[in-house]
Amino acid sequence: MSSDIENEPIRDHGSTGIGAKATSWGNCIVLKVAVSRPTGPVAVETRAYRLTLTEAEHAARQLVAALHAAAEHREQNKEERNEYRNR
Repeated sequence: MSSDIENEPIRDHGSTGIGAKATSWGNCIVLKVAVSRPTGPVAVETRAYRLTLTEAEHAARQLVAALHAAAEHREQNKEERNEYRNR
């Protein structure tokens, strides 16, 4: 039995690219975020953020916490789908 999610059509919502590098002096991190859209007047929007090392470390901790939470949620949803399928 396949889930409803597998049967949904794939929609192209664009993509997001993220990159980071240290400045030449090493006292900041430059975070670049590029968002591309398949339609509309702006195909690609790029923004650059200059973060202090403290801000970059805080953002990294938040990303790690979000990754762990997403993994837990994915596992919980997987278990719930399996329970639903076995009914």
